[in-house]
Amino acid sequence: MPPPGVDGLVLLHLAKPGGAAVKAVDLEGRGVWTVRFPTLVRFASFLEDGLVLADETSVVRVDPRSGAAVWTWTPPSRMRSFVLAGASLVFLAQDPRGESDMQVAALDALSGTPTWTRPFEGIPSSRLHAAGEGVVFTTVQPNRIWMFEADTGRRTGPEATYPEGLATQVVHVAPELLVLLAEGRSIDAYELPTGRLRWRAPLPNTAVRAVEVGREGLVLLAMRRRLNGPEEGG
Repeated sequence: MPPPGVDGLVLLHLAKPGGAAVKAVDLEGRGVWTVRFPTLVRFASFLEDGLVLADETSVVRVDPRSGAAVWTWTPPSRMRSFVLAGASLVFLAQDPRGESDMQVAALDALSGTPTWTRPFEGIPSSRLHAAGEGVVFTTVQPNRIWMFEADTGRRTGPEATYPEGLATQVVHVAPELLVLLAEGRSIDAYELPTGRLRWRAPLPNTAVRAVEVGREGLVLLAMRRRLNGPEEGG
């Protein structure tokens, strides 16, 4: 929720060659403040009485009423895939000691203090997702589900894997459940943090166009490919 005093402001993300900016304007369109970045802004969220912004090269916490910087943090390597879990801003980054290696790290989003960094194997195949008191993401090479406590960086659960094959995407995350869609093969639900397969629904010859989560469960908009004939909607 926005803190008091910013109800009359509209925040805009402005992008142009050579940089980007977050600009606050009032309801009459007059500029109030601007914070500039060298790359596109990848994360923005209110936290208590501040606004946390991040691009690939820095994280800044500003007073959303004035745009004044409370603190600025510059990482040793470029960042990607941010998620706020509690007061921890968790992100992925290249290991500065070797650009081919990746790591997951966290920053205290209230104070701007780095709190932990952990290496992991593989190539990220999903963005970071908040799951209860932790964060979760998937990799390929190897196909693995990774989960870390947001506050401490402690790895939670055993080594959890998912099947090799077609591209897999995360379609739903809950505190105790991760749902993966393997296009044309199945939709699978894994328990968190154990990584144990809870259920699998085969979807052979099916192209899923959209997935929504409702009170009754998952709702899929999909087209089933016929061996001889047009696709069927369902």
